[in-house]
Amino acid sequence: MKPISVDGRPTLLRWPRDEAAHLDFPWEVWWVTAEVESVAGRRFAAHFMASHTAGRMMRIHVSLREMDDGPLLSRHLKSASAVAGIATDRLSLRAPLGSFYGSFADGYRVAGDLEGSGGFDLALDPASPVLLNGGAGSFLLGEAVTTQYSVPGLRVSGKILIGRESHQVEGSAWYDRQWIRHGRFSDTGGAFAWFGVVLTDGRAVSLWDTSVRPGGGSTWATVLQPDGTHIVTTAETEVIGGEAISSESGQTIPHGWVLSMPGIDARLQVRHRLAQESSRTFYTGVLEVTGTVAGDSVQGRGFCDLVG
Repeated sequence: MKPISVDGRPTLLRWPRDEAAHLDFPWEVWWVTAEVESVAGRRFAAHFMASHTAGRMMRIHVSLREMDDGPLLSRHLKSASAVAGIATDRLSLRAPLGSFYGSFADGYRVAGDLEGSGGFDLALDPASPVLLNGGAGSFLLGEAVTTQYSVPGLRVSGKILIGRESHQVEGSAWYDRQWIRHGRFSDTGGAFAWFGVVLTDGRAVSLWDTSVRPGGGSTWATVLQPDGTHIVTTAETEVIGGEAISSESGQTIPHGWVLSMPGIDARLQVRHRLAQESSRTFYTGVLEVTGTVAGDSVQGRGFCDLVG
């Protein structure tokens, strides 16, 4: 197994092994969100997230929503027996309500079944380098040693079902992969905001804000340049005024944020377009992005996870 390299630098990741599950690790997650559009111009967001806890309990969530204020269609699974559907020699997660499999080399496939109300079956073709968070793929999050890599540029094609209506769609997606090798998820501090942004100038940004943790924390970003090089920079987040968003679980979510990254002279405004998943302690949203990098105007798309 060859390690992934960025500009010839080694990382702590080895593929294909690290695309597969590590059931002996305390916690790991696979996260995919896609924005797609049909030939008729209807726009949708599809979301898949799977995680396990020490190989004993599996959690899977799939959701689908039409971008123009459509209802959120979602299903959840929490089951010990579902762990049997995870492969440890390749990326392959399969359960009755959703699946995710494939490889960076050959492309991925993600599917969700929403029990007659809808579903999706999408092919994901990597169109960007891998983003290694922290520059090498591993960093300290709270008291937990965390590994995270992302594939921010994925070309998407496939099928969306809304009721009995089938829509052929194309678009883009972000795939995020994370695990804790030592410690527990609670060791992360239990509260953070994460933003994944893809800009029209070819850059991708993964930004962590852990300042809301008890005792405080840091805010920093990993910037993937179009040629695959990485810049790790300090960052700041500032809540934008405006009407707050009410999530599906009744939580109040800020209208948006300003993300500042001095390492690339960037100031980005990210605003909510769509709530994709929500619970009392976890929220995923789809964002629109505008701003400047080194004085040049940029636009883009993005996603956020708000935890705790």
